[in-house]
Amino acid sequence: MCIPSFFTCLFGVFACLKWCMLEGNVLGDTGTSIQTLLSCLAGFFLGFILPGVVAQLGVWQMKTRKQKPLPPRIDRASEALKELLKKERAATLSKLGQQSADESQEQCLHSDSSDSAESSEGDEEETSYSSGSSGFERMEELGLKMVLVIRCDGKKTPASEVATHAAGAAMHLAQTIQSDGACVQWKRWYLWWNMVGCAKIALKGPDVETLRRVLVSAQERGLPCCSRSRGDAPGVPVGNPPSAVRDIEEDLVVVAVGPVPSSEVNPITGNLKLFP
Repeated sequence: MCIPSFFTCLFGVFACLKWCMLEGNVLGDTGTSIQTLLSCLAGFFLGFILPGVVAQLGVWQMKTRKQKPLPPRIDRASEALKELLKKERAATLSKLGQQSADESQEQCLHSDSSDSAESSEGDEEETSYSSGSSGFERMEELGLKMVLVIRCDGKKTPASEVATHAAGAAMHLAQTIQSDGACVQWKRWYLWWNMVGCAKIALKGPDVETLRRVLVSAQERGLPCCSRSRGDAPGVPVGNPPSAVRDIEEDLVVVAVGPVPSSEVNPITGNLKLFP
C-alpha cells in the first residue's frame, strides 16, 4: 500500500502544479504560491493520510466481523440438553398454575427435590460425560445410531444419486428432530448421539417392500423416521399413528431411522446386510 500511496501523492502534486502554472496569469505570483501550497497539502492528504485512515478502518472492520470459533459438537449438545431439561421442568411447573400459590410453591419444591433424585442420572449424562462417568457410559451402552436403508433391487442407480438421497434424508430427519414440535425423547436421543460419536449405518434393502416394512415398523414403535423417493422431497412421518404414513411410491430409494438405541432399531433392521 505504501508504493501506490506514494505515486498517488506525486500524481496529485504534479497535477496541482500544472494547473497552477496554467492559471498563473490570472492569479498572479501570490495567488499561484498560495494555490501551489494548498495543492501540495491536498496531494499529501490524498496520497498518505487518506489511505492510512482507510487501511485502519479496514482492519477495525475485520476485527469486528471476526467471529469466535464454534465450540466442539459435544459442548453444543451438552448446552442444548440443559436447555431441554429446563423447558421440561418449566412445562411441568406450568401445570400447577391452577392450584393456590402456597400449594404450588410446596409442590415446586417437592418436584425440585424429586427431580434432583430422578434427574441425577440425567445430570450425570449431561455434565459428567467428559470425565468418563457412569452417565456417559450409559449413553454408549444404548448404542445410539442412525440407520439408512437403501434400496438395492437390481435397478442401476448412480452412486452420486444414492449418496444425495441418503444425505438428504439424514439431514431432513435431523432437522425434523430439532424442530419445536418433535418428541422430547427424540431430542434426547439426538443430543446423546451427538455426544457419543454420531454413528451412521447404511443397510441394503432388497426391495421396496422391505423399505415399506422398515418405515411402518418404525412408525409403530414411535421412532423418528424419514423416507425419500426419486425426484421427490423427503416424506417425514409425524410419528403418531401409523395410519398417518402416506402411501409409499414404487420409486422409494432411502428410509432413514434414528438416531435411536440399538435395542429399538435392531428388531426392525437386524436381518439386513451392510450397504457396500
